[in-house]
Amino acid sequence: MNFFMPIKGTMLEHLPAMEPTEILKTLTVFRIILQTPDILVCGGREMHLRDLQSWIFQAGANGIMTGGYLYH
Repeated sequence: MNFFMPIKGTMLEHLPAMEPTEILKTLTVFRIILQTPDILVCGGREMHLRDLQSWIFQAGANGIMTGGYLYH
């Protein structure tokens, strides 16, 4: 899963960031609905979750991608 990151100079730069609790709720719903074995959290994780990043595993995620995966 990727979460929207507003980028200055784009048409969507004005959109608000998701609240950390909304992201965790979204992960929980995806875990319940999807029958896939893995849910990985990538883009927007650091920006939106900040200190709550470790909670994604409680919400149902299996893994994260680290290390400059979406730099532009």
